[in-house]
Amino acid sequence: LWHIGGVLGVVYLCWRLVGPLPLAFFTALIWGIHPLRVESVIWISSRKDVMLLFFYVLSLIAYIRYQTHESFGRYALSFLFFFLALCSKSQAVTLPLILPALDWLHRRSPRWALLEKIPFFLLAVLFGSLAILSQGITTMKPPDMDPAYRWFIGCHSFQFYAWKTL
Repeated sequence: LWHIGGVLGVVYLCWRLVGPLPLAFFTALIWGIHPLRVESVIWISSRKDVMLLFFYVLSLIAYIRYQTHESFGRYALSFLFFFLALCSKSQAVTLPLILPALDWLHRRSPRWALLEKIPFFLLAVLFGSLAILSQGITTMKPPDMDPAYRWFIGCHSFQFYAWKTL
């Protein structure tokens, strides 16, 4: 259900940003059935990924609706969904970086646009700091590895996910 809700959110978001509903539907369909998403949907331990998408997309949708009809309720809803996305997974800290792009896309006045992002950035910094601190406390230190070996692992991971994406 989380995944279906996220895919429906992607349909709506793409429709609002790109335009034609068939294109938005096709984009969300590709996202929903892509092999890299299967693990997140199947395994309960990866539920955080699907919840992240669900709340992240809802936050973006609420923000876009706030752009068209500025009201505190829509702004607060966007902020609440952002908070829930951060509670799902700390990767949601990227959302405040996307909001100015949405403002530019909809040609909003930069004066208020930057000020209203401050709570989003503060919350992102707080959750990002907590995530970094918790990683340092709870994870084991990696063994000393040769830098060339680490580079090889990084290159292998990059090509693996690039191939799986295609």
